[in-house]
Amino acid sequence: MKPKQSVSTNFIFNFLNQILSVVVPCITVPYLARTLGPAGIGEYSFALSLVTYFASFTNLGVNLYGQRQIAYLKNENKEVYSKAFWELVLLRVCLGVISSAAYFILIVRISDSYLLSALLTLEILNMILDIQWLFQGFENFRIITIRNFIVKTVTVLAIFIFVKSSSDVVIYALIISVGNLVGFASMWLVLRYYIVKVSFNELHMFSHLKGAWALYLPQVAIQVYTVLDKTMLGIITKSNIENGYYEQANKVVLVLLMGVTALSTVMVPRISAMFAAKDQEQINRYLGKSFSYVWLVGFPITFGIFAVADIFVPFFFGVGYEPVIRLLCLFSLIIIPIGISNIIGLQYLVTTGNEYYLTKSVVLGAIVNFGLNMFFIRWWQATGATLASVIAEVVITVFQLWVVRDFLPVVNYMKSMKNYLVAAIVMYVALILMPIYFDKAIVLLMSKVILGSIVYLVCLLGMKDSFFREIIGKIIEMTSKKRQEIE
Repeated sequence: MKPKQSVSTNFIFNFLNQILSVVVPCITVPYLARTLGPAGIGEYSFALSLVTYFASFTNLGVNLYGQRQIAYLKNENKEVYSKAFWELVLLRVCLGVISSAAYFILIVRISDSYLLSALLTLEILNMILDIQWLFQGFENFRIITIRNFIVKTVTVLAIFIFVKSSSDVVIYALIISVGNLVGFASMWLVLRYYIVKVSFNELHMFSHLKGAWALYLPQVAIQVYTVLDKTMLGIITKSNIENGYYEQANKVVLVLLMGVTALSTVMVPRISAMFAAKDQEQINRYLGKSFSYVWLVGFPITFGIFAVADIFVPFFFGVGYEPVIRLLCLFSLIIIPIGISNIIGLQYLVTTGNEYYLTKSVVLGAIVNFGLNMFFIRWWQATGATLASVIAEVVITVFQLWVVRDFLPVVNYMKSMKNYLVAAIVMYVALILMPIYFDKAIVLLMSKVILGSIVYLVCLLGMKDSFFREIIGKIIEMTSKKRQEIE
């Protein structure tokens, strides 16, 4: 087994990975918004939403289940966790074959965009090849970050070279799918350092079906209020443009959410190990830090979007995307609820084997979202789909908090938001009252971001927030160590 890295080290690598996921859209989205246009973006979004259901079935919860199983078994001998790995891979291959056949018969054969739909079959193959869960279970985020950096760099270059007009939607889809394919396949090159070969006769892939299925159910429900929004928009409005508006607003918030949920990916294997060791006190302490992190990052992002959306959208997407301003502000309201449900759902319910409650919460949210979409999309198109998603996320979060109220100090966790909420409100007021001295959007936008950051951080320092001061202390400590190593 590879040596375990610290939570701090893993967080840094995972955070770098999230930063990369933020930087790449910042480079490509403005170009694609102007090149493909709202209709082209919407066409790709709708087609991708359809194949996502089949790719999700291929996954069958293996990403979360596999990560947890490896975390549980990594201290055993290599043969034990190698057997579990190959069983899960074999299960995915079988499901992938079934999914590909069903996708071709049900979608590709009758699609208006036959070539685009056929090409997106690669997304199912990508799901089969994806073994990031293995490295996450071993708490090795370094290899994932390096792989993503190389793949995303090449993908960005290919987009600028080959995507030139609104008719290049298929070329764009090809670049994304093939880039992911090469990236996932490359991770198999280092597999021999982690896993040994196991006799095929020893494999019992169906032994994992129950556990993986338990984690798959909430993921299916999640599809209902994420991907299904795009599917229902396409079917009900019959407009690629509405889907294009929704996709752009959704994409911005999802990118920002990566920073809010960055800690969860690192915490899942660590808390799984703590649960196996029956160390509830440590679990409570780590979850408390996770809540503080969500408040620290989530509140300024939410209030910041409201303060700069009217400047950001025209600058970032160009002319013709004005409806995205309203959608972006609405979408920002899901940041805090998703941050909380990410902690309760992934870091606690999944790691402690309570997927049943996660499933119930997400199914409840999915039902709410689907029902609201039936009316809201007809009345308000993309705005209706966005509002339905926000309400569904709040329902999920409230339900999860209610479920764990007797097991975790929920009230204390929620009280810890006070400093961050106050600081974010002060920041928002400062940005609204900020005099406009600049004509150029980029200068005005950067000025507001800088001013907002300064006001927010100064407020936290003034309130002597313990978690924020702890982070500053660790940064100073790490900087001092690096300086000593250099000297």
